[in-house]
Amino acid sequence: MSHTNSRPRLTAAWLSEQSFRAVIEHSADAIALLGADGKILYESPSALRILGYQPEEREGRSAFEFLHPDDHAASAELFGQVLQQPRTPVTADIRYRHKDSAWRWLEATATNLLDEPGVRAIVINYRDITERKEAEEALRESEERFHSLYENSTIGIYRTTPGGRILLANPTLVEILGYSSFDELSARNLEQEGYEPSYDRAQFLDAIEREGVVKGLESGWTRRDGSAIFVRESARAIRDPQGKTLYYDGAVEDITARKQAEARIYHLNEVLRTVRSVN
Repeated sequence: MSHTNSRPRLTAAWLSEQSFRAVIEHSADAIALLGADGKILYESPSALRILGYQPEEREGRSAFEFLHPDDHAASAELFGQVLQQPRTPVTADIRYRHKDSAWRWLEATATNLLDEPGVRAIVINYRDITERKEAEEALRESEERFHSLYENSTIGIYRTTPGGRILLANPTLVEILGYSSFDELSARNLEQEGYEPSYDRAQFLDAIEREGVVKGLESGWTRRDGSAIFVRESARAIRDPQGKTLYYDGAVEDITARKQAEARIYHLNEVLRTVRSVN
């Protein structure tokens, strides 16, 4: 008596398909299969978890429906490249709509798989990079704010090395010191020049190396033309993990007018004391 074997015929194609599905079903990677028309044929459990959908909410729909409007044109162009370049991966960052309607950033790599007589599927491997993108945007905004503060501050801002080399100086500090450009100012070395004779840079160095910061230190600096100005300075030492000082970041306020007024008041008081002593 014969009986019928109910198992599927174990052809190479069947084995290949079953193995492929088993791999992607249990993969931590987010994988999607699209047709040449952009419609979603399949998405792995990891892919569905990233975007919050159920399979029936996605399969058969165009992947472009879920793209951010600003990314449509570029994504369509890249998709066309994938169709024209078999087995050549193309990677792009795109914004995709989550089930909760929030936009998530995905890094997507698309590859065109061929099977006779034509395109079998576009394989999309992607990962959620929203946190990275948000961090990059926060950093960009922070840098823009710093640049605006640095360029437009009414006080001088600088970065110098312990050896006296000037690494950075904003336009206000360049102007305070009477130079026409940072390049001119940066040729100056603070160890060799820059301080008035009655003020020693060693005082600044000793304080900042000992405490890591200086606050409200008043000293006399020499301008490009040789004239003296008085400044109030606050700075901090930036050190590497081993504790070696890399540079000093500081801010400088020109207090020359105040110092000159104090000197005049002192002189007038001395004159008054002299007059009183004579009388």
